[in-house]
Amino acid sequence: MRRTVHLAAFAATAAAWGGEWNDKGGDDWEHYSAPPQQQQAPPPAAYWNYTSPSIPSSSSTSTSSQQYAWSSNVTQVTFKTTTRVVVTETVSPVGSESYSTSWAESSWAASPEVSSPPASAPEAPSTSTPPLTESGSPFPQESSPVAPEYTPSPVVTYIETSTEAVYVTVDKTVTACSPSGTDACPGPHPPGPPSGSWSPPGYGVPPSGPSSDCSLPTSPLTNEEQVGNSLWGTTCQPTFPKWLPDEHGRPYEQAPWGDRNPKNSDPTHDSDIPYSNVTRYYEFTVTRGSISADGVVRDVMLVNNQFPGPAIEANWGDMIEITVHNNISYPLEGTAIHWHGFLQRGSNWFDGVPSVSQCPIAPFHSYTYRIPAQLYGSTWYHAHYSAQYTAGVVGPIIVYGPTQQSYDIDIGPVMLSDWYHIPYFSIVSDAVGTDLSEIPPTSDSLLINGRGRFDCSKPSYGNDTEFLASHVNANLTWACTDGAELSKFKFQPGKTHRLRLMNIGADGIQKLTIDGHQMTVISYDYVPTTPHTVDFVTLGVGQRADVLVTANNYTTNMFWMRSSAPGGPSCGGSNMGEVMAAIYYEGADTTIEPTTLRGSNDTLCENAPLNTTQPEYSITPNPQDAYVFDITLSLVLNSTGNYEWRMNNQTFRANFNYPSLMLAAEGNTSFPYDPQWQVHNMGSNKSVVLNVTNLTPFAHPFHLHGHNFHVLNVGYNGSVWDGTAVNPSNPMRRDVQIIPMAGWAALSFESDNPGVWPFHCHVAWHLSGGLAMNLVTHADQIPSIPSGTKADTCADWDYYSNNNVVDQIDAGS
Repeated sequence: MRRTVHLAAFAATAAAWGGEWNDKGGDDWEHYSAPPQQQQAPPPAAYWNYTSPSIPSSSSTSTSSQQYAWSSNVTQVTFKTTTRVVVTETVSPVGSESYSTSWAESSWAASPEVSSPPASAPEAPSTSTPPLTESGSPFPQESSPVAPEYTPSPVVTYIETSTEAVYVTVDKTVTACSPSGTDACPGPHPPGPPSGSWSPPGYGVPPSGPSSDCSLPTSPLTNEEQVGNSLWGTTCQPTFPKWLPDEHGRPYEQAPWGDRNPKNSDPTHDSDIPYSNVTRYYEFTVTRGSISADGVVRDVMLVNNQFPGPAIEANWGDMIEITVHNNISYPLEGTAIHWHGFLQRGSNWFDGVPSVSQCPIAPFHSYTYRIPAQLYGSTWYHAHYSAQYTAGVVGPIIVYGPTQQSYDIDIGPVMLSDWYHIPYFSIVSDAVGTDLSEIPPTSDSLLINGRGRFDCSKPSYGNDTEFLASHVNANLTWACTDGAELSKFKFQPGKTHRLRLMNIGADGIQKLTIDGHQMTVISYDYVPTTPHTVDFVTLGVGQRADVLVTANNYTTNMFWMRSSAPGGPSCGGSNMGEVMAAIYYEGADTTIEPTTLRGSNDTLCENAPLNTTQPEYSITPNPQDAYVFDITLSLVLNSTGNYEWRMNNQTFRANFNYPSLMLAAEGNTSFPYDPQWQVHNMGSNKSVVLNVTNLTPFAHPFHLHGHNFHVLNVGYNGSVWDGTAVNPSNPMRRDVQIIPMAGWAALSFESDNPGVWPFHCHVAWHLSGGLAMNLVTHADQIPSIPSGTKADTCADWDYYSNNNVVDQIDAGS
């Protein structure tokens, strides 16, 4: 059965996020962001608001509470039927006592107007539900005893306490408890803020939440006007845990991955993955909207009305299930979401690429992805339909796992992006157009965690007509608010903080620095690396870096974090020099902006030299025995006068109605009459070297789906690979590598994941222009695709595309 809970309030932090938790049979929690009506401050009185049948959540009126949990003097409440009950209850951040409710089914419900217990409540009838032990009870199974039927007229039984009233509708026996300090609850942990937005604090680390001065921007733009319902980049953003509890909400007594660590475990091998049999559930709704991320109003697409979208969290070895609803309305569009960096071993059909692993999700239809967390670290999700993600369909993913270096506080995702002020459809039309100066288009602005500040005295567009679709005008009128809120982060003096950096932009190669601080890199992409200290981190689109920063500079108590996209058009440079975010040491006045000066200034649009780092887990490739696949990248003017990007002199164009994975699974791996599908069979080779030569004056961050590759070597200035490798016994591994302008890269991967895997430039405009191909590996070993998988998206898409003109003006995916 499906049980849904709407969190009415969750103190200062979660009240703004709200949330829903679902349990689809069993006790696997589903958690995701709440509808807009839930994004409110706590009501005057704390209450629980359920949809029946349900599982409880908590709420609190205390904005200074750090645990946001509850304790109770109620030992047991018994009532006949599914009903609205007034239970005397204390809402507080401390305590460890528990309560339980039980029932028998009936069609009667108590009046919701009841607001307090009667003067003298009747004695509770005896039930077969055992009383709670002092330490609390485990979450009951479906067979848990319930109260026996009795025949008097419907009466609610109250257990008197000296605390406040809480409304609740219950239809199942429920046990709840609250952690006290760092001690774990013996029973199920009370649901915290939805993990689709934020994790409940305190799992494996002392609880932490927003400080008492947590506040959302109200001027010159409200938070909703700037980023929708997002809390990213505000002082209300809590820290993240070391790991999540189990599927029943019970904290693990130790790390759920046991003694596995980055040095002794290779997560690309199934035998090293701590499969947990735990599923984390999320639900995303994609809609159109309008926000002013940097002060300029623009048309966007949002996940759960948030930019960036809500976080996905899981432990290493968990399963993640995400249901995506396509509510993109006028103009209608398909969509699909890719879970960047996930191996998808045994689940290629959930990779989220239309024309490869699925058909697009048709308008007003839904699709459920089920993906295994086989790797751990930091990554992101994004739409893979046209350049849709550049309109806002993006968000972070955290897979908790072991670390090779300790830290105190996980600050969480720090998302870097360039930003454009006109609709993405108009930008795509330029990117595949006839004007070379618009290929690629230059971004107007830069953002950190979805927030930036544009100079409104310099309008970024004029009175030209822009489009949401081929025949739908955007009706743009310049509207800009000066002084938009910049992102803020809180540091604890003397503590070491983990920052999960990720470039979620469209084009720009980002350079991040922190005034007065160095960073220790502990991973690139999904690969833990030997820790090394840097002054700046370079990230191409799609790349990530986890860094540690110690707050030990006491010359002041506030500093600027800076991100820039230098290097001009060849590197995806922006018209904005840099964007800043403020870092405040605990106790600093967050209404005052820092005045620190930049300490590092690097403008090269390339990744760190390969000899400066290496993976913690050593793997030695054998390129001598590998199949070498030579690839050239070019930009050409085609017969229609439009520019297109090519790989091996062929551009890519998606056919949304015929996913190549489905065809390959049926034995079709050669498409001589459809070269634009760019399907290349790697045969049965155990390893492959992609020898990529870049004949263009642009840098290209190339991403391979379904694999981490070895970066054997990188070259510059029109040279070619000579067969050598840097750190040949343990070369750098990652899933995105920047191919230098007029340079080359040799990338080696083990062909151990049968399927059809895109290999493409992650610059959104280059991908729109066709800079992609699809690699078939071990077609005869592609896992059996579950019955009905193709029809889940293709039946709806076939109907939609047969009755509507699909407005595909670019490569498509």
